[in-house]
Amino acid sequence: MKQNIKDAGQLSKSQRVEGFALAAGPLGDLHLCSFYPTQAEAESAMNASTDSRELRVVPAEVRIAENGNIRHWRSTGESVAQRKMPEAQRDAIPQWVAGAFDVFREKYDKQRCKKLGVSDWKEALRLLWYRGADDQESNGGILRSIRNHPEGLGYRWLDEYPLKAPQIAATQISGALSTQDARRLP
Repeated sequence: MKQNIKDAGQLSKSQRVEGFALAAGPLGDLHLCSFYPTQAEAESAMNASTDSRELRVVPAEVRIAENGNIRHWRSTGESVAQRKMPEAQRDAIPQWVAGAFDVFREKYDKQRCKKLGVSDWKEALRLLWYRGADDQESNGGILRSIRNHPEGLGYRWLDEYPLKAPQIAATQISGALSTQDARRLP
């Protein structure tokens, strides 16, 4: 990921700058998210981030390219702060994922699955992911981002998602909604 350093015009070509990196991932496999001159700025960015990955603030040294982007970075010490998302929050299926699965489930009925040679919509989606053809779907960008989730949660979310759409019981509807409202339910 390219990061642009403020006032890069004041830095000479390939100048090294020390500061603090906001990095994602386990300690042995950190990926740079952003770079800050102070620990306080890096920690503030970490705490404000919505990234679901494990985040760490580590002292770092960066080499700045002529255009002001980070050319190379390396950690120069142990992490000084870290944030892990709570298990329940990290592993729960987000609403945008559930919505994408629902749209796909509605489109891939028994007839369409039979044409593909699969038994259900989940198998159809796995096949499209395998072939790289998921981007041809109307919500293909969302399906691709689920498949490519940084922590590999896409396949687990698919496994955990119900095969059939939840049915609304008639007793839940009676009296609570008018007949017209009940017709509009999915």
